[in-house]
This record gives sequence, structure tokens and C-alpha cells, in this order.
Amino acid sequence: MAAMIRAYGSLLRPPTLLAPIIGATFFGWLGLERIALDVRILAGAWVMATANAASNVVNQAFDVEIDRLAKPHRPIPSGRVSRDEAIFFGVVLYGLASTVAFVLDTTYGLLVQLILLFTWAYSVPPVRLRSRLLWSNLAIATPRGGRGLLASYWLTAHALTPVAWTAAVVFGLYILGGNTSKDFPDAEADRAYGVRNFVTVYGPEKAWDLMHGISMAALLALAVAVLSGLVPRTAGLALVALPIEWALWRWGKRTGRGPWAAFYGLYSLTAALYALGLLL
Repeated sequence: MAAMIRAYGSLLRPPTLLAPIIGATFFGWLGLERIALDVRILAGAWVMATANAASNVVNQAFDVEIDRLAKPHRPIPSGRVSRDEAIFFGVVLYGLASTVAFVLDTTYGLLVQLILLFTWAYSVPPVRLRSRLLWSNLAIATPRGGRGLLASYWLTAHALTPVAWTAAVVFGLYILGGNTSKDFPDAEADRAYGVRNFVTVYGPEKAWDLMHGISMAALLALAVAVLSGLVPRTAGLALVALPIEWALWRWGKRTGRGPWAAFYGLYSLTAALYALGLLL
């Protein structure tokens, strides 16, 4: 039983759930216009984490052949969880996230449905956006960077202001570039199974430049929004990420390494600082 629990827990990929929890919490506070213990925010953070977990599980179920080459230790290729069991588990998680979202608020529920739709289309044939150049990045950037923050803001504000739309565009663009970091370790297996992404199509060096170029463009777009008065100047606190992004780009060029953990960490930090700058 303990081994089964560990296997199913591993399917969730817990480290990747921190970013949606942080985003949902800080943007729930931003919609509330104060930092407070609020049941809606706690529930919204659970919904976003569960939606992300569902996406992770279903992705592994449909990536099993790629994982046999790149990540044979994962629960499905290692035989600890069957593909059908993983799909069923993923569908249950999708259902739970969807149900709780609608219980919280109808509009919030609809926004979450769009997020779930994109995450399903990312992995599952015949659409399987994961295999399509640029669409694979968009399929992650739209729910996790754009709609996820909009939904979390709506849950407590019941409105979508320039502050929320700016965040959706900036962080959606940031993730559009940054999520390429996950593709570097899997490049050989992805190429063998016809997956087209920045790394397999353009090669690691150019993909690295594209990834950081897009992410830095997102932060520069935030600078423009601050300087133009579209959002309050205090939102510029998030721009401390710009020199960090530049340093990561230069470091990766020198070492040839592209750690996905650095991308997730910097995204979480930047989103939190954007919200904090507007709250404090």
C-alpha cells in the first residue's frame, strides 16, 4: 500500500504544484486587495494545484513511450502504475477540480474549464498540442500563465481590471518562453517520437536563446505597462527578475544547462512580487 501511495504521489509531480499554489494565493489576495486568510483563496489554490496535478498525470499516461526512453524511473514506464490506471486517476482529478471550481463561482468555474481543456488538449490525441511547434508552448502558457491568474483574481474581485489583464499577458508570455526549459532533458526521446518543440526543431543553443528572449520580452512588456501608467508603479517590484533572467541566460549559454526548476522558481517569485508590489 505504501509503495502504491508513493507511486501515485509521484505521478502528481509535487514540485510543479508550488507555482500554481503561489499564483492562486497571491492573485486571490490581489483581487481581495489585502492579505488575509480567506476560504475562497485556499480553495482556489487547491483547484489550481489539482488542475495542474491532473494535467501532469494525463501527460505521463500519453507520454509513456517517450518516458521509457527519457525517464524510465517514472511510475508508468517502471510498471508501478498502469497507463489505464493513470488515465482514470487523471480524469478523477479533472472532475474534482472542475466540481469545486463551479461550487466556488460559476464564472470562475468556466475559466477553470478553459484551463482544463487546454491541459487535456496538450497531451491527448488526436489534438495533442505537445507535438506541435509553438502550440505546445501556448498550451501551457495560456492556462498556467494567463487564465490561471485571471481566474484566481476573478474569484475574489469578481472583475477583470487592467492589473489582472496585464498580469495575464506578461506572465503568459513569460511562460510561453520559459516552459521550454522542460524540453532540454527529453530532446532525444522527443525527437525519436516526432515531437516538435523549440529544442528538437532549432537545437539546444537557439532554443535557449528563444526561451530567454521571450521571457525577457515579457518582463520588458511589464516595464512598459508600468512606465505608461497602465498599472501602478509599485507593480514594477517584479522587475527585479529581469537581471536574474539575464544572468540565467548567460549562465546557460556558458554551461549548456537549462534547469526547469530555475524557471518555475523565478516565475513564482516574479508573480508574487507583482502582486505584493500592488498590495503593500
